[in-house]
Order: sequence, then C-alpha cells, then structure tokens
Amino acid sequence: MRASPSIAILGGTGDLGEGLALRLCPGRSVIVGSRDPVRAASRAAEYAARSGCAEIEGSGNVDAAAHADYVILAAPADALPGLLDEIAGNIREESLVVSPVVPMSRRNGVFVHDVSVLGPGLSSAAEYVARRLGGRVGVAAAFHTIPAGLLSDMDRRLDVDVLVASSEAAFRAMSEDLRIDGIRYLHAGPLELARYLEQLVPLLLNVGRRNGMRNPSLKVI
Repeated sequence: MRASPSIAILGGTGDLGEGLALRLCPGRSVIVGSRDPVRAASRAAEYAARSGCAEIEGSGNVDAAAHADYVILAAPADALPGLLDEIAGNIREESLVVSPVVPMSRRNGVFVHDVSVLGPGLSSAAEYVARRLGGRVGVAAAFHTIPAGLLSDMDRRLDVDVLVASSEAAFRAMSEDLRIDGIRYLHAGPLELARYLEQLVPLLLNVGRRNGMRNPSLKVI
C-alpha cells in the first residue's frame, strides 16, 4: 500500500459518504467533498471525532477531486451529471475514480435499475462516468451492495464482499489501497460489467423489503 493514499469522497456529507469516510480513514488521508465547503468541513470534523482519525478534512468538490489518489462519487444518480461538469477537468490522470452510483426508479412498488435518468443509450452509471471523463482517468465500479447504514455503524463488524468492475490493474491497486476490515474485494471483470453490479442493488432492496431484512448485503460463498 502506498504511504497514506488520499481519498476524496464527493457527496461525502451524505449517508454513503459518511460510512465510507469512517471506514476508510485509518491510515489514510480522507477529504470529504461537497458543493458547500463549510458543510463539508463541519461534517469532516464530526467524522473525525467519531472515528478518532485525525486526517479527515472537508473541502469543495473541485479541490477534493484535484488532490486525491482516489475519487469516490458518493452522490445520487440525478446529481451525477452536475458533479461531473464540476470536477471532470480537475481530476489527475493518475487518479482512480470509483463509482458506487446506482440509478434507480420505482415501478409498481418495485425498485428497478434505470440508467435512463442519465441519458439514452447507456447501460450503467459507471460507463457514463467513464464516457464523461473521456478515457483520461481510470474508472472502477464498486461499493454498490454495502448499505450505508451498515458502513456507518462503527459498533458492527463487517463481513461482506464488494464486487469491483474495472481493469485488473485498477482492481489490484484499489483492493490494496482501500482495504477495510471485514470487506473482501472480488474482481467481477471489466467496467462493461458494471451494469450487473448496479442491478444487484434494486434486487437486494426488493428482497429486504419483502422479507423484513434491514441493510441486506452480499457475501459470495
């Protein structure tokens, strides 16, 4: 693992951003990004107090993206186009962008994967990110099936798998640099398979709702 890789979590003031910041901060520099730098700084201070990690700071999305080895897009799908407009030209070419974004809608009371909210002719949010970045920066799809509530419950030990769709090199770097106790990273294949990872989320949500399960997650056995 590189000496203290820096991780920007954009949309870091939300539920997923909170959980990822708390779990990723030990031994690393974490930047909580937001459209509102003041809110980012306030939330970063809260996360630092909860986790005991000194190296959590807050900033605007652009500054966070420009100074990070890893840029995690912890934003809802409808905010993704605007976020990429904001940061696309500021991400370093050697950085890795990680997309846990899942575009969804509800039809007849059932959650479904719905990438049409990002535009026509798309198969996944992760491929949309890669297209918007023009191949200049590496992209990985990950963290879809680990619930924010599970991540942010620091009294609960994790025992889950995180599937990653990316290049082999990106997977190797990410699984080493972003190690989290209780998470096993599994390489699912190249980025074009991200659609299947994203589709698992509405499936798990529907299973959870219909069977009274809170925070359903994934373990490959």
